[in-house]
Amino acid sequence: MYTLGNGSICHENNETRSVRVKLACPEDWEEWKSGKDPRVESLVEVALCRYILSISVPALCADLRMLPRKRNSAEDEISCFRVESSELRPLELKPAD
Repeated sequence: MYTLGNGSICHENNETRSVRVKLACPEDWEEWKSGKDPRVESLVEVALCRYILSISVPALCADLRMLPRKRNSAEDEISCFRVESSELRPLELKPAD
């Protein structure tokens, strides 16, 4: 990630604007043809006059370390469910030996 500072003055806090630039291989890299141009994925204001700019750069996909992680394994899934208070049981405490 790269940080660019000394931007225009932010009138709300009288400080200069800054942006952190995140470059990544696109999630859909397998569908992209080689030689495609980079594209802006998102620009988010994470704090007052502080931004994160995410850019997909297909050329980065040539480096295996830059490939997106596969998200189809059970290790990446988080399943949540509601537990009714009647289903909760206090732990049984035993004295230490």
